[in-house]
Amino acid sequence: KALAGEVYQMGQDQHWQDAMPKAKALVLAYPAHAGAHYLLGKAYLHRAEPQINQAAGEFQTALAIFARTKSLDSVTWTDKADEFELGIHRDLALVDFRWIREAMRFNLPPADIRNKLLAAKAEVEAGLKLDPKDSFLNEMRATIEEYLSGPFKEGATPAQPPTAPSIPQTAPATSSAHA
Repeated sequence: KALAGEVYQMGQDQHWQDAMPKAKALVLAYPAHAGAHYLLGKAYLHRAEPQINQAAGEFQTALAIFARTKSLDSVTWTDKADEFELGIHRDLALVDFRWIREAMRFNLPPADIRNKLLAAKAEVEAGLKLDPKDSFLNEMRATIEEYLSGPFKEGATPAQPPTAPSIPQTAPATSSAHA
């Protein structure tokens, strides 16, 4: 847990780029620990040039391992299973938001963006089942609903490209919040 704690603290200090090699070493040392994959996902997501596909893969791996084991091995920032799982869903939704922003920037087809909005909505809803009052996820849900009922409504063809959604900046005060 010492290495996991060090990686987590580096993230808290906004040094994810420097934490990347240690996060990779943590996964190599503990491939069956959800916390290790979660931290590597955070490192991918918060790099200067985010690697959102790699981040998503690590978060999905963390969620799958956690669903199977319910183990908090390599998790040093919380001792609450729901809080850890909530953090994974938040970050998976954040990955989807980052993908959506890039897709809109490059004018990808609205149907592709709609599908990613639906994926983000599923992650948000999964997180809200764990904590219905989570302000970060509630803000994301409001943005998703706005887009799904407007420019990305099924069958809609926007007259002009919509503005990319803003990514919520206020993460909740839980210890698994965005580092």
